[in-house]
Amino acid sequence: MPSLMLVGGIALLLVGSASVALGFRARVGAALLWVFLVGATYYFHDFWNFAGAEAQQQQIAFMKNLSLMGAMLMIVARGAGPGSLDRLIESEKTPTESTP
Repeated sequence: MPSLMLVGGIALLLVGSASVALGFRARVGAALLWVFLVGATYYFHDFWNFAGAEAQQQQIAFMKNLSLMGAMLMIVARGAGPGSLDRLIESEKTPTESTP
């Protein structure tokens, strides 16, 4: 089971990262990355199970991942930016009006 979860996590990271970086189906890619971050943050940065400096390091990583989750939710809500493939495809589908 751990090897299957590893393959799944790698797939989520690769597909989600490429999608967000290129701006192609960025909302779906951001949702995939959000799912990965939720699992990784809970299982790998459990600062409440540590003490001292290690707890502080894990808490920093936890908060970093929490901020990345917020960024992914923003992309899910707003979509890709103006330089994305999604916007390029959308502009090609929309007929442009020419002025006489």
